[in-house]
This record gives sequence, C-alpha cells and structure tokens, in this order.
Amino acid sequence: MNENTFKYPLPKGNWIPNFLKWADSIYPYFIWMDGNSYPYNEGAFERKFLAGHEVLSTSEIWSNPEIKKAGIISYEYKNRLEDLESNNRAILDLPELLFFKADLEIKA
Repeated sequence: MNENTFKYPLPKGNWIPNFLKWADSIYPYFIWMDGNSYPYNEGAFERKFLAGHEVLSTSEIWSNPEIKKAGIISYEYKNRLEDLESNNRAILDLPELLFFKADLEIKA
C-alpha cells in the first residue's frame, strides 16, 4: 500500500453515515471499526476505516504479511470449528469468511 500520510480535521456532527455511503459507492469491500472508547485493559480500539477492491483467497490471507488486509469472520463460522449449531435468522446475507486487500486506510 502506498504510504501517503496527512492529517485532516474531522467535521463536527455525525459525519460517519455520509462517509460510509460514499465508501459504498466507491468500494465493494470496506469496514469501519470503532471501539466506542470502551476502556479495555490494553486501551480502546482505534477508529479505523479500510477499503479495497480485491478479495483474498484463503491462502493469500496468510501468504504475504506485507499486504494490509481486512475482513470479517462471521458468528456462524464457529460451526466449522466445533460441533455447534445455531438457528438464528440472518439479518444480512454475508459470507462466513471474507478478507480483502486494503488499498485505503483512514484512522479517525
């Protein structure tokens, strides 16, 4: 990933929904992470946005540590790891496992 770093002041108010609508119009894959300032022992998670266009195969997830990656592991994936089952209705149709190459990273 090209490392261009600059600081830009965030607008006042609730800008996140508009930002995510913009991201959805540009990127097929993106995540917004926000620890909600929860005081974990190691400190709160930083607010971060990652976006990209390229899905990584299972082998690519682990093959190149230089590539910035982001992804989702669904709750239902646990059924592949243990003999478990859940009958919860899916609200969104998401894959059990999906990682993508992050072309853009923004820390807020």
